[in-house]
Amino acid sequence: MHSDDEVRAWFATVVLPSREVWVIDAGGALVALLVLDDGWVDQFYVDPAWTGRGLGSRLVDLAKQRRAALDLWTFEANLGARRFYERHGFVAIEATDDANEEGAPAIRYHWPDPGSRQGQRDDIVPDRRDQDTTQDGTDALVRRSSGEGSGNGEDERQV
Repeated sequence: MHSDDEVRAWFATVVLPSREVWVIDAGGALVALLVLDDGWVDQFYVDPAWTGRGLGSRLVDLAKQRRAALDLWTFEANLGARRFYERHGFVAIEATDDANEEGAPAIRYHWPDPGSRQGQRDDIVPDRRDQDTTQDGTDALVRRSSGEGSGNGEDERQV
């Protein structure tokens, strides 16, 4: 759909300045990514070589701590993603046939379940900046966004 250069330019000019971006880094390599845009999970990715290690769960748990409610879209054919979101309490609330850039059927998920009280909290992510390496071998969960945080583009470290 888009060239690597187009994606890089979009991240540099749109995503980083205006959205909340969290990455999981392993030895200098990005292995997982979460982008929040208000109440939306705008981007979510775990390197296939790193799936099954709890990285996606860490990012979803972080998103749940930072937002009272979340919405996201995933492709209908992506059964692994659908199972993952459902295990984490997301509920399918809408489906489309091809109303996206890829022209593929998609499902909109929402958390918390509209019938539950889950997510109605005001807790915050604990600050553990002194921990740089986690038990799963990844480095700290790092927020990399020039649009928020300290205001000077510095990374905020969380685990």
